[in-house]
Amino acid sequence: MKKRVFAAATAAMMTVSALGSVTAGAFEQTSYAEDVSVYVNGQKIDNGQYKPIIANDRTLVRLVPIFEALGYSNSYDSNAKTVTFAKDGGTVSYKFTAENYTAETISDGQAESTYELDVPATLQYSDVFYVPLRAFCDMVGLNITWDNATRSVYVESSLLTYEQAKEKESTAPVEVVEEEEVVEEVTPVSKPRTSNVSTRAERINAAQGEDASRLKRYSVVIGSFKNKTNAYALKERMQNDGYNAVLGENEQGMLRVIVASFNDKADAADSRDAIKAKYAPNFQDAWILERQY
Repeated sequence: MKKRVFAAATAAMMTVSALGSVTAGAFEQTSYAEDVSVYVNGQKIDNGQYKPIIANDRTLVRLVPIFEALGYSNSYDSNAKTVTFAKDGGTVSYKFTAENYTAETISDGQAESTYELDVPATLQYSDVFYVPLRAFCDMVGLNITWDNATRSVYVESSLLTYEQAKEKESTAPVEVVEEEEVVEEVTPVSKPRTSNVSTRAERINAAQGEDASRLKRYSVVIGSFKNKTNAYALKERMQNDGYNAVLGENEQGMLRVIVASFNDKADAADSRDAIKAKYAPNFQDAWILERQY
């Protein structure tokens, strides 16, 4: 059985009261996120009274409405405190266990892969199952982005939101306004560049068939997938937009879609910021991967 790691599990268990309040336990920060919205393929999910939870900077959500929006069926075992879900008509299923730092991929009734989580699934309101949303998306190969300005999470099964944004951009009428050209002499001011930006260290190699020479020390990552089809689709779209995109693969088999790679951290930060500005509200969680050797 293969084992894949999302992040080191160092936090203790979360405890839940019958009233549905969150007891922090050993988590440094735990609270209901009243202002966080979740969108699946452009459709806003109605969470009703079951608000998302923020625990150790991770978003946990009630999965039932997300299952329904994505076409997954699920079953809940109240005795074992597990939820198992699968794509309708699919042969692979996924299982989370409450207060457990592992999740499983099951194929033909046998555990195929084990995923370690930095935040466990948990029960709220006595019997409402919550799971870490990013871990769920990584397991099934969905793209997930965070828009800090609107406090929104976007889950996309086939880059639908990105495609709709591009279509809207290409079809929107453009108003042309003629203005008198004014030429002013401007003294260039050099903007100080800083390398004091956060990175995520990871051992990564070029995915099969990719050009390894295009991977430098600092890479701008805009998407992470288990599903190769989704990873290659995003890579191709960025190449069509003129980017020298390449796929990297980490030790856990996660494919990273990299749009640019540099030896200088400040150059990588500039590129990341330009991507976020150009494609907003998409790719707002683009990050810098620092390659470990």
